[in-house]
Amino acid sequence: MDPERPHENHLGFKPLVYFATSGVTECSWITLSHKLRTVFWDNVLLLACISAILAVCLTNKAVMQMNFNSISQQKSSNKQPPFVPQWIPVVGFLPSMLAYLCSNPMKFFMSSNLRNAFGMSEKALEIYEKDDSGGSNRPYPGSTVEARNRVDYRSYQTITQLLAGNGLKPFWRRYQANVTKRLKDHELGSQWEHWPDFMHFFETEISTATVDALCGEYLLKRRPGFLKDLWKLDRELDVLFRGTPRIFAPRIYATRDRLLDAIKDWQAFARKNFHPSFIEPSGDDPFWGSKFFRDRQDVFLDMDGMDYDAIASEDFGAIWASTRNSIVAAFWTVLEIFQDPALLAKVREEIKTCTTDDPDTSFDIDRLLQSPLLQSIYAETLRLRVHIFIVRAPKKYNLQIRDWFIPVGKTLLMSSTPAHMDSNVWNTGARDEHPLDSFWAARFLRMPGNECSGPRKCIGVTNSPSTELKSPSKTSQTTFAPEDVEGSWIPYGGGPRMCPGRHFAKREIILTAAMMISLFDCEVLTDVRSLKMDMRGFGFGTLNVVGKVPVRIRRRNIWT
Repeated sequence: MDPERPHENHLGFKPLVYFATSGVTECSWITLSHKLRTVFWDNVLLLACISAILAVCLTNKAVMQMNFNSISQQKSSNKQPPFVPQWIPVVGFLPSMLAYLCSNPMKFFMSSNLRNAFGMSEKALEIYEKDDSGGSNRPYPGSTVEARNRVDYRSYQTITQLLAGNGLKPFWRRYQANVTKRLKDHELGSQWEHWPDFMHFFETEISTATVDALCGEYLLKRRPGFLKDLWKLDRELDVLFRGTPRIFAPRIYATRDRLLDAIKDWQAFARKNFHPSFIEPSGDDPFWGSKFFRDRQDVFLDMDGMDYDAIASEDFGAIWASTRNSIVAAFWTVLEIFQDPALLAKVREEIKTCTTDDPDTSFDIDRLLQSPLLQSIYAETLRLRVHIFIVRAPKKYNLQIRDWFIPVGKTLLMSSTPAHMDSNVWNTGARDEHPLDSFWAARFLRMPGNECSGPRKCIGVTNSPSTELKSPSKTSQTTFAPEDVEGSWIPYGGGPRMCPGRHFAKREIILTAAMMISLFDCEVLTDVRSLKMDMRGFGFGTLNVVGKVPVRIRRRNIWT
């Protein structure tokens, strides 16, 4: 037999190696056999390593779960919350460890968002890290931060002045005039039109009314693509909040950079053209829009490390927060009303008494805000669609929450969702026909003679009257009763830092809904109950809708 050729087996087949090479010697077979054994043992070692890792993960999860259950079941008024059970040791709770190690956890979260999402420089962020004075009027004892550098307190004060103080009325008047004009002047006629994406209307028309009321008209005039970019970024902002490196999300960072550049351009234009003589009696002016932005220039430039670029990043965050949440909530509100013909008829009947002869306003907002039905629809929309994180970090004193003890230096992160979906608290109808994962317009209405009406769950009452809506003329004593679920309805958070924009948001949502259902007929071409909320925005406010919502829409002939 030719020693240079491999042996044939008894079936006449040649070894596979023959087809891979020629001139294979007996030594080659020995070498090949050795390599195969090496590969085999390498695989065994790999499998052993994988098995060991899985065993460690399973053990870690089991031990943490037992510890979690044990602490949770303890009957004590001084329990420290355990870590949530994790599969991977250390790495699983690394974010919590980093927050704990940070000297100021609240500023850790705030500054990282300003850097990642809104492009603030590291130099400017130093003032946030150094501010240990707290958010109250008086700084914490022992704080050495100069009064002018109390960035948390001073920046929050400018926001409360705009949204809850002297700035609210002029800001509201501008928004109401803007949205009324835009909706009345919209090109939509009396013939039915098909719109492939109803939300797009809110992203353009309603957003323009809001941003012009907030910033004046020059931001959008100078950068017409600003709103398109803003809503594009909003859908993917979670990528930036997570601190994803630019190399992995270049398109998203490019959108953010365009938005930030637009704000810098607008503010440079305003600084160049503004003169005190342009200030209106309300305190606003054509270039800066709200007095809010002009004041913030003075406030931030007085602080160490802050410059025009840093102020633009701060204002970028303020514009985003002031625009997106209430507009998305208004979209859901209008959608729920239009998709239910019976509810639509009741709302239209209710708002007839709230109109005015003023062409710039059309509605008396104070009368709209007194409507129990409109308020119930508004509150139910927020219960179902708003999912926020409430962050607390005790700095000087330990925090006691029922049986739980939160020591100084720890960070507490709470979600509004469990409270909004608690079946032990909320009313779901006499026969549980209105589950908490569905919209019920009358959930917040307390009706005379019906003990099982109102938002709180009814216990121990049988044969209760129907809780379905009746005509407004027959339910004059029906009341809006959010106080029945105090502490469980928390779309704006709670405590001294409850969202200062809640007053403006309620007005904006209810007025926008009243304008839309008065001016337009709309047929929703999809089952609203099948629509999904975009969970990428979970924790940041009102969840947007996943995908597009097609509608047929036309103008109603009610105003000339």
